[in-house]
Amino acid sequence: MNYIFYPTLESAIIPIHINFIKNSLKMSDVFLSGEFIEKLYNNIEQSSQTHFILDFEYIFYSSSYAFERFAELKGKHLIILNLESEKFHNALKAECPLLTEGDYNRNILSDKEGMSFYTSNLSFIQSSKKYHLDKLINKCLEREKDEYYISSSNIFGNSYFDLKKIFYNPIDSLFIAYELATLIKKKYNSLTSDRKNNSHKKVKLLCSSFNGAVLATMVGKLLDLSVLYIMKLGPDISLRDKELINEINVNDEFFYIADMSCLGTEFKLTKTIIKLLGADIVGSALVVKYIDPDNNNKLDSLVEFVDGDDFNYKLTIRKK
Repeated sequence: MNYIFYPTLESAIIPIHINFIKNSLKMSDVFLSGEFIEKLYNNIEQSSQTHFILDFEYIFYSSSYAFERFAELKGKHLIILNLESEKFHNALKAECPLLTEGDYNRNILSDKEGMSFYTSNLSFIQSSKKYHLDKLINKCLEREKDEYYISSSNIFGNSYFDLKKIFYNPIDSLFIAYELATLIKKKYNSLTSDRKNNSHKKVKLLCSSFNGAVLATMVGKLLDLSVLYIMKLGPDISLRDKELINEINVNDEFFYIADMSCLGTEFKLTKTIIKLLGADIVGSALVVKYIDPDNNNKLDSLVEFVDGDDFNYKLTIRKK
């Protein structure tokens, strides 16, 4: 398993879906094979941890009786979260008689000791992925003694966020792309559920930076969404990419993908062009947002949604 988080010394969180799809890069794959479940069993059996939180989000069924063997685990406690299918919930309960606690309405299943552990350590468990993301993001922040020109925002600064450090590692880059895809999937589902007519066009992804293009390509693959790359929209704006601009149709809906937002320059320029063409940006998924210039260049590294006009920043003029 490439993706395991450790909220406490005795526990581990295993997000099943991302471990299962890491080769196919398609979020629609929701059937767990017997081979994968065997690997999961061996990983748990050989681990020194005693409590395993298995996140079953986007998993709806698996091979029949594939989890029967988990009843043989000694000294291990399973906490299964996000069971979105009642049928799958009941099947797991039948295959593992020790999993008696929890219910489908709460999308959770465990034994008595496991449920007690989950309740007692809920805050650590819920923040484990963000903690992992924080560590990745901090590796990408570079600080310089001298100020230099940052072309993407058309300003001078002494800090630079270099996401390419994560791109060098396929495991870390997939994790970030997966979190972006999950955010977009949940947000877009909520948007469509609020509308009377769901026959509108499928949302598209939009980017206007090189790092954003890499992220959008991965997210587009995961969600099976098309991507529009408008790479000339920056402070040095140019509309020479006429063919790409012509791909924007009236009433098209886009999610804007970016690695980092500081002043929001690229986003605002892109949003202006989209609006002028009669389309709309329904949201923006970011890896990190620069939020507090007075607090040691603080970054909000939890992947979040930005509606567009809430870029809070402070400009200062200093004499040299």
